[in-house]
Amino acid sequence: MASTFPLLRLPSRAIKFVLKYHDIAELILFSTLSNHAKNLVKSDKRNALNIEFLVCNGCYVNLYCSNTIMFGESPQQECGIESSSPCTVRVIDRWDPVEISFPVPGFNGVRDWIEHFMFIFNYSMVDVSFGPRDEWKYSHESIKKVLKCLPIGHLSVFENACEIVKNFPIMDSLYVDKTDSEPELQGEDLKFIKGVLIGNIARLEVNRVISMDLGTLFSFTFNCIPQKFCLASEKDNSYS
Repeated sequence: MASTFPLLRLPSRAIKFVLKYHDIAELILFSTLSNHAKNLVKSDKRNALNIEFLVCNGCYVNLYCSNTIMFGESPQQECGIESSSPCTVRVIDRWDPVEISFPVPGFNGVRDWIEHFMFIFNYSMVDVSFGPRDEWKYSHESIKKVLKCLPIGHLSVFENACEIVKNFPIMDSLYVDKTDSEPELQGEDLKFIKGVLIGNIARLEVNRVISMDLGTLFSFTFNCIPQKFCLASEKDNSYS
């Protein structure tokens, strides 16, 4: 069936030429018209620098051009992430104070937009940041549902590290920190996080004290050495 949208009636080569003069908001709206339109926008290669899911704020798509796309923001604490449906998208130009906001029929949820933006802006992973627990905008269960089976690039954890890493075990890089009030890891949690540290994560940064022996330290295979250690006993060699 022929498209009722005039631009889609043109040959693909002509559409691609026209799209180069579209701004980001226009490209997003055009990409939602059909699979053909979505593929045409992808071929325009307005690539993303990264796609971030900040549990304390919402989702951000940072493009190599001067635009940032924001969606999934919530004024409430610990809510279900899909409670923001229909999900409004905001497009902001870093060099221009103009901001454009719009909802799109059929794109009701945060996951809809994450997958859509990963495709049209040629970015294969989502970076996820869990800030302090009392600042989370979304419940843990709703976050798991939205991110289920999505590839995670960088995972940042500031609190409840073991709980989070167990639920999001596959990532390219990991940052682990702690709040001042959180106790040091002990028992099974300490054993678990040590197993994570000597795993196959390509890049790792740890900004909290973790007790381990020097032999475990030398078994690390990642590119970035963690920052804080407490060796298991005085007889072990020291590292700083």
